[in-house]
Amino acid sequence: MDEALVKELVARILSDPRFQSLLPPVQMAAVGVKMKALIVVENEAGLQALPELQRRWSACCSLQLCIAGPVHVPTATLPQISAEQAMAETIWNRILVPVCTGRQLTQIALGLTNDKLTGLIGQAVLQGIAVEIGRVDFGFTERTPLAYRQLLEGYLAQVSAFGVTVGCQARTPELVAAQTAAAAPALPDLMPWSFGEPVVTAEPENRADVSYEKNLMTEKEAILIPECSMLRIARATVLTPSAIDALKRQKVQVYREGARYL
Repeated sequence: MDEALVKELVARILSDPRFQSLLPPVQMAAVGVKMKALIVVENEAGLQALPELQRRWSACCSLQLCIAGPVHVPTATLPQISAEQAMAETIWNRILVPVCTGRQLTQIALGLTNDKLTGLIGQAVLQGIAVEIGRVDFGFTERTPLAYRQLLEGYLAQVSAFGVTVGCQARTPELVAAQTAAAAPALPDLMPWSFGEPVVTAEPENRADVSYEKNLMTEKEAILIPECSMLRIARATVLTPSAIDALKRQKVQVYREGARYL
């Protein structure tokens, strides 16, 4: 076969997004091909992951940033694109999401798109674009029922079958089988750019139970409430804004007439 024709065929294969999505960053850099990757951020935790994502992916990818939530990027370190513009594009080889919530993972698994982030991921799945999520913040606590944990964690296997990989996702035979069926690359135990485990909020076993009957609570009274305690206030009690801030800092649960107030 003619050498020029061979080179042309190789170049076409290397430029095919479907082929590029199967290659890890190191191999992409080795063949001298730059992918087009979109980083989707919607919260402060995602912003904190940007330097690490740039360090790991800039050598092999042309990166663009999409802000999908109410966060502000202090310095324009990456070219930005709106969620609407990103949805209209079909050029992406990878979608990189530093953090998503357990609710968003559920929506992805069920094919629902209720916000900009899930809309972008849903569009990527439809187009066969690889999606990588660094961490899922399930918001579990020690009191979260086991059945509920298992329900949400079970969606990891579902999204894996769609070609969506999650950094905190443990490798199991079920996940490997799902990926094989979807012709997706096998998951390592931890995605190389994942920057944390799922967030689990610890709840104290024994909370102090405090009652407050006065008509007004200011910051002066609020700071005297024990940290992580349970505060029961009277129906007529008014909390000042500074008192509310103090109670939140001290992780105090506030109840009024048996119903959670704060």
